[in-house]
Amino acid sequence: MSKNGNIYDWLDQVRKRPSMYFRDEEDKLATLEKMVFGYYAALFEHGIKETVPRLDRSHFAEWLGENAKISSALGWCYIINQMHPNPEEAFDKFFEYIEEYRNHSSNDFVSK
Repeated sequence: MSKNGNIYDWLDQVRKRPSMYFRDEEDKLATLEKMVFGYYAALFEHGIKETVPRLDRSHFAEWLGENAKISSALGWCYIINQMHPNPEEAFDKFFEYIEEYRNHSSNDFVSK
């Protein structure tokens, strides 16, 4: 990822080559959720602020939960798994939801 990259640039890399990030037998979506939270923890630790919509529980999960009519309290992984019980389908759908979220997010979701 470039010096000026953001969460979406990183996710684009994950989507292109998931085998670099996940073992075949693991729950890829749950692991990805943990990786995203780790990404944000690292940003916080280093005082880096991104000016793109956040993918944490207070942004992406709320948006997704509202659209799916499912509580966002348990996070986006839970919501996606409820809508798509097949793990491979859920993982693929995550990236579709990310694109939709990214395209429709307003400045209300921009990191502060």
